[in-house]
Amino acid sequence: MKPASRLSPPHRTARLLLAAVLTLHGAHAAASDADPAVIALFEQRIRPVLVDHCYRCHSAGAEKIRGGLTLDTREGLRRGGDSGDALLPGQPEDSLLIRALRHGDEDLAMPPKERLPDTVIADFERWIALGAPDPRDGQAPPPRGIDLEAGRTFWSLRPPQPPPVPEVRNSAWPAADIDRFLLAAMEARGLAQVADATPRMLLRRVSFDLIGLPPSPEAVARFEADPGPDALAAVVDTLLASPRFGERWGR
Repeated sequence: MKPASRLSPPHRTARLLLAAVLTLHGAHAAASDADPAVIALFEQRIRPVLVDHCYRCHSAGAEKIRGGLTLDTREGLRRGGDSGDALLPGQPEDSLLIRALRHGDEDLAMPPKERLPDTVIADFERWIALGAPDPRDGQAPPPRGIDLEAGRTFWSLRPPQPPPVPEVRNSAWPAADIDRFLLAAMEARGLAQVADATPRMLLRRVSFDLIGLPPSPEAVARFEADPGPDALAAVVDTLLASPRFGERWGR
């Protein structure tokens, strides 16, 4: 004689209820799949709507499958897309497909530009409540995955490589390699470099660039008196430390 179960009454009750629900659900789904009337509901009321309103973006023949969701096969419809399961047989209120048709969520609204009539949405609710029987066969496209090797070839993920410094005709003008890149582009377009900026012009350019304001007359006088590289570096440091710099670039 087997020992009596040691499960508490609440646990025994929960287990019995779960078994009953699973049994009823399986019997209900099987009956629905075999019911010609329910299959006719799909063929006459569900499939035409999918073809007319959904296949353009959610089928294997779509130019771009939106949201990773295909609706032209039973497998694709049951598998769902990037947002999860498209439908839960027997549970229309918990199915994303119904939420999308009702346009209750702008991000999931389907079709996106028009809401289908309430009678059509009711057909989908009834079909899902009956177990969502679907006589279509065929395989859905494989789920979209991440191709790590292809991703590593993207320009921002490749280690930077120093480009070859271009040759220029006026080799006396460049003061650094970056000048050679600029001059090569200008020469290719038939342009010539302009003369060096005067101290006053240089200070105005730096000031407008960093803080968006002209330099004061006192600053111009000081820089014209000492326009050397150290003086320019000091001007740049002063402008970078100015609240006007943060205001300009924050704006």
